[in-house]
Amino acid sequence: MPLLTKSRYRQGCECPTKIFYGNDRNHYTNTKSDNEFLKALAEGGFQVGELARLMYPGSLVDTLSTDKALSETARVLAEADTKTIHEAAFRHANFLIRADILIKKGNAIDLIEVKSKSYGDSDPQGSILKAKNEIRSAWMPYIQDIAFQTFVVRLAHPTWEVRPYLLLVNKEASAPIDGINSLFRCRKEGDKVITTTPNGVPDAVLASDLLIKIDVSDAVEKVLTSDYEGETFQARAERWAIASVAGTKVVSPIGASKCSNCEFRATASERAGGKLSGFHECWNAATRLSVDEIDSPLVLQIWNYRQKQALLDQRKYLLRKVDPADIVETKSEAPPSGWSATERQRTQVRCVRDGNNAKPVVDEGGLRAALSRLVFPLHFIDFETTRCALPFHKGETPYGNIAFQFSHHIVEADGQVRHANEWISLARGIQPNESFARALRDAIVNDSGSTLHYAAHERTVLKDIAETCPDPELAAWIRSILPQQDGTGGTRMVDMKEIILRHYYHPLARGSNSLKAILPSILQTSTYLKRKYKAPIYGTPSMPSHNFTATAWITEQTTDPYSMLPKLESTETEERFFNDDSINQGGAAMVAYAKCQFADISIKEVNAIRAALLKYCELDTLAMVMLWQTWKYDHGA
Repeated sequence: MPLLTKSRYRQGCECPTKIFYGNDRNHYTNTKSDNEFLKALAEGGFQVGELARLMYPGSLVDTLSTDKALSETARVLAEADTKTIHEAAFRHANFLIRADILIKKGNAIDLIEVKSKSYGDSDPQGSILKAKNEIRSAWMPYIQDIAFQTFVVRLAHPTWEVRPYLLLVNKEASAPIDGINSLFRCRKEGDKVITTTPNGVPDAVLASDLLIKIDVSDAVEKVLTSDYEGETFQARAERWAIASVAGTKVVSPIGASKCSNCEFRATASERAGGKLSGFHECWNAATRLSVDEIDSPLVLQIWNYRQKQALLDQRKYLLRKVDPADIVETKSEAPPSGWSATERQRTQVRCVRDGNNAKPVVDEGGLRAALSRLVFPLHFIDFETTRCALPFHKGETPYGNIAFQFSHHIVEADGQVRHANEWISLARGIQPNESFARALRDAIVNDSGSTLHYAAHERTVLKDIAETCPDPELAAWIRSILPQQDGTGGTRMVDMKEIILRHYYHPLARGSNSLKAILPSILQTSTYLKRKYKAPIYGTPSMPSHNFTATAWITEQTTDPYSMLPKLESTETEERFFNDDSINQGGAAMVAYAKCQFADISIKEVNAIRAALLKYCELDTLAMVMLWQTWKYDHGA
């Protein structure tokens, strides 16, 4: 009998049908099932939760059993009129919540939800309420969460005066000591995460303002008293709770925003293996499209298009049914060269309508001009970074950029390719940014060749490092290679994604411009890449590598090199560190770094993570090299 908990209520706010799918873990694919844990580990969410408990000491209701949690909460509350409880349990009818922190002083109750989201009083865009007392959309999920808890506690204890709070990371605070994040250790036992502080936490940290308590009473009351398509908050919640307990679906209309990234969408191979797809069930019921049609390109896949809902409202679900003229021209300024956003969207539609499933569409003149401006040797760089809630060093603020790894390929004017450099730091409690920047400078400072990256991430990281770098000479060098807002600064760094957006579209990527989607696409269609990388040439003297030996990147089994990365397994227990087989995307890299910082793992396990990270990051820069190669050798750019 799955009661409506705060997590299920949050699912309902996204789409109430998700409550049904989420309750049936054994049958329905759920791509978010482990993502929340991984995200919290990478960003330090568990550490924030433990710090909150230490800052508000009290009794912990330490059980996953609902009945035991309810009885233990009642027992602790009966002990004294003033009490602080962690994970207190409250039930009313079909509702159940566990409160992060509850402080009881007589009938006055502070109900505190702990979040690792950052908050700053001086940042107007970061405020919870905007003009006319409206809740900012970025804060709505957090307010809905604490509103539901407030609602349940008030029903369970009508005589209590419940005041809701969020306990957030104060982005205007600074660390009072070095190595705060290293004070905490995490391990996972089943569905439970255990966070410990084996060496204790200094009083300076507990007395700091790293966490800030925000009264959200006004926002919560607004949520509790709003109209929800003719229903009150309570009526809607009760309807969802009845459906959750009964195991029935709450039917909800399909929509562009909520369906685009639905976590209950199973792939064809998952469905063949017996998994159910909530996305397919919803779309079949709403549109009567077949499974094959739902698997075909949908309007949801139109790149960066904000009028998808308008197409759905016109019952245009399949991309092949959309006329390019249906794509409304945006008012945004046209780029200096190449396609506008609208033209790129129309190109995507034309490819589907014309049955062009594989042939790249190229603005050849624009692509040729863009590449002609590059200066040899070409430097291809990729960074792995993270942002952590609890700062690494004294004086640092929360969520600063931490650059822990880069890879660097060089292409000479004669086309010769080599993996030239790599750098990584997994040392616990060490701020790597300055050493990272020095190593990068040493790698590319000896010539004036163009430095290519993919998307804005690398520029953002370097800008952040320059702003906090204690070495003025190093900071000045970083700024010299970065374009500045006033138009000054270097022109050395070139964003390959900007070239993609303006001059190159690949139908096999299905609207995605992620390098992870582009790479397997070009390997399937590029004559040059097929000829070169079917042979085990990579990691040989003709194409040196730091981490691979005589590797062929195109095989009979796959044209996706990221799927070929080795499984990440413990050298001691032969158990996986993650539910993913390998480190093959940026989120997994962040989690891997977090494990080295926070988890109780051995040196052997750290070394296994290091080896996997080095291969992953090297593949990222090789992917950029391959993209440049197909532009040059297949399209004459």
